[in-house]
Amino acid sequence: MNIQELLERLELSSEVKEGVLSYLEGTYQGEYDDILAEMTEIPNIITSWEKLKEALGEDEHQRRALALELKTALLTYENYRKMGIPDDVFIHTMKVFKRYTRMYKEKHGVWGFDRAYLVPRHLSMRLFRLGTLEYEYKEIIGEDAIVIHIPPDASLDSDTLDESFRAVKEFTRTFYPDYQQRRIIAHTWLTSPMLEELLPEGSKILIFKRKFDIIAHKQGEGYISSFVFDRLGFNPDTDDIDSLPENTSLQRNIKALYKRGGRVGYGVGVLKDFQ
Repeated sequence: MNIQELLERLELSSEVKEGVLSYLEGTYQGEYDDILAEMTEIPNIITSWEKLKEALGEDEHQRRALALELKTALLTYENYRKMGIPDDVFIHTMKVFKRYTRMYKEKHGVWGFDRAYLVPRHLSMRLFRLGTLEYEYKEIIGEDAIVIHIPPDASLDSDTLDESFRAVKEFTRTFYPDYQQRRIIAHTWLTSPMLEELLPEGSKILIFKRKFDIIAHKQGEGYISSFVFDRLGFNPDTDDIDSLPENTSLQRNIKALYKRGGRVGYGVGVLKDFQ
């Protein structure tokens, strides 16, 4: 697979494709290839991105970082092939680039990328998208586990979720057998026990939550402020609660909870009936 084919298969917009190819084929001379190779290795997930960020310096809209991570994806593809992981898993996982570039354009009006720091997890083969959810093989709460990530475009329909859970179990048996008996954990506001009083019966978020045994409820509103209110970093203890939008019933209910002094926090849930 070459870069042109990759860009097409990821269904990136024409302006993203043109910008990436212009840099990789017209400007880039291979000066960061050593760093890109490091980015495919799990121990270097954080350090390799920091190295690349420092090397690139000023990078308007992180466009060069985007191009270089897409180039790195070609190295990742070769590692997929060595392990025998199907191409459709690779493409489905790497469509994280499509998702984040689309979100950037919607928010800023120009093409770009602001999640380059997250993608090394995908490039190092620690995180995969299998069906509607993403799964990361990592240590959490003191144990090796399969950690669920919920992409913004994920469906929380019960059957769709179950299909994804079956897929990760089969994928793990085949490609990561050392994790076969590890727990599948959701560490998210979507498993907060507080949601039972904030959402109506039949809510798809509750459908998702009830697929897990909640083993802990922790404090922290960072995730929910970003996903529910689009207010990254909002802190109800120090910021103006009245400034939060009330466009949905969930927004209204959480805002009212904040005013009462309550907090949503996040739950640590273990997938039920994991074998």
